[in-house]
Amino acid sequence: MRHFHYVLTLEIPGVGLVTANDVITVDPGTTRSTVYDFVVEQAVTRMMARAPSGRTYAPPITHFWSLNAEEL
Repeated sequence: MRHFHYVLTLEIPGVGLVTANDVITVDPGTTRSTVYDFVVEQAVTRMMARAPSGRTYAPPITHFWSLNAEEL
């Protein structure tokens, strides 16, 4: 298992802008895109929980994405 630190700034027009950061543990062989998709899904789920229902929103826009090994 490897530990990575990520920072994601994401905007959903009409909902808001959020920056998330955390350490994630992944299995060897996990791709960067798999981690990105997981992190975006988590952020969008949290954002949409606060959004007014019954509306259609544009897809999320990534303003910033960083994923680096946690160990220095």
